[in-house]
Amino acid sequence: MKRPVHTIILAGLVAISALAPAFASGGGSGSGGGGGQSAKLSEPMAKAHKLIDAKQWQAAMAELQEVDATRDPMWNNLMGYCLRKNDPPDFAASERYYAAALAINPKHLPTLEYLGELRLQQGDLAGAEKELEQLRKATFFKSEEFKDLQKAIAQYKSAGNKYVPED
Repeated sequence: MKRPVHTIILAGLVAISALAPAFASGGGSGSGGGGGQSAKLSEPMAKAHKLIDAKQWQAAMAELQEVDATRDPMWNNLMGYCLRKNDPPDFAASERYYAAALAINPKHLPTLEYLGELRLQQGDLAGAEKELEQLRKATFFKSEEFKDLQKAIAQYKSAGNKYVPED
């Protein structure tokens, strides 16, 4: 027996809508590091995320090393974020973790955002705009990560091409 076309279309739309959140977040698990991301963080990294929210970079990195989820793009993103925010920041190590996250998932939205912010900290406006373009392509201007990086770039430009740390 053939199914009516509208039933097939409806089933397809339901399936797509169920998958949409995973694609919108760039896959992977969880939220970004400290940027107010809305997705849930996987349980093993929840403690590290709380430490990141409290700006306890060293403790967060120690917790992440305990979890040791090097094949998870969010884990790599969070390590890169902590290294970038630590005092003093370690930009080279941060970039290595961001690169590892993107090697696992080239469209990992939190990593694209934070890599763009790293570029701004390094004074590389063109590099930050490249990451913004990657976010635009991945989310059609709609993601929180796109909006956050767009705002950071605007602040950078309005401050005379100087990085403005987030609150």
